[in-house]
Amino acid sequence: TDGALKVLMDHGGDQFLSAVEHLGSRDPNMFWTSGQWMTEKNGGSDVSKTETIAKLEDGIWRLHGIKWFTSAVDSEMSLALAKPEGQDKLQLFFVKLRDDRGSLNNIKIMGLKNKLGTKALPTAELELCGTPAIPIGKPGDGVKLISTQFNVTRIHNALECVSSMRRQLALLSDYARTREAFGSKLIDLPLFDEVI
Repeated sequence: TDGALKVLMDHGGDQFLSAVEHLGSRDPNMFWTSGQWMTEKNGGSDVSKTETIAKLEDGIWRLHGIKWFTSAVDSEMSLALAKPEGQDKLQLFFVKLRDDRGSLNNIKIMGLKNKLGTKALPTAELELCGTPAIPIGKPGDGVKLISTQFNVTRIHNALECVSSMRRQLALLSDYARTREAFGSKLIDLPLFDEVI
């Protein structure tokens, strides 16, 4: 979500002011989360093989294709890569997942991924069936722009892991200073030294 906010702030322009306000809000009733839709079965992490096509239909860009690994499918929006029709270059698109009635915006959920670890963040295989989208940047800049989103996400993940490990170490050390076993505090036992 913070990565999507950074992309829209840096490259989105005025048409995304509402989304920026939602993504940056501290009010739980207003706050939005964002997904990231890059990966397709054909190319995997080689997103240059993206087959999702963006077609301009009656003045609205619409995405057609299958995204094989989409994050946060319960979010309010996502950033997605697609190739504008007739072009070979990837472009980044803003997608609202639901319409004004709360229904999925021409999106079919083909199945949820059985992931280890982040069950609370549903990842799915989606079919985009004319999903309305708004282009960000220009064709050819898609990977460069979406990389801001996943780089911010990676930084968050690294910081959260390190801070979690530090907190666990602090709890372990505190416990070892008060818990006694075999006539000594745990912190004074040689085995504890090996563990820590």
